[in-house]
Amino acid sequence: SILGEPVHRSLATVEQPLDMALMFRRSADVPTHLDELLAARPRVVWMQLGIRHDAVAEALARAGIEVVQDRCAKIELEHMPTL
Repeated sequence: SILGEPVHRSLATVEQPLDMALMFRRSADVPTHLDELLAARPRVVWMQLGIRHDAVAEALARAGIEVVQDRCAKIELEHMPTL
């Protein structure tokens, strides 16, 4: 755990349904996670700033999973209006 929150080594161990899978991996490593992402079926797969893999993004989108590439979640959240 980190700061009292559980850490998972696999999406398979995360309680379902999953809202978002946030990726901090090199672009070249993204395809190794495709099967796991498809099995977990998060609503969104977010690839952090500097990370993109168009073929994986296309496969995820075909499966009905929203994909964000090459964007920083923290920066994007700072620009969202408060609810």
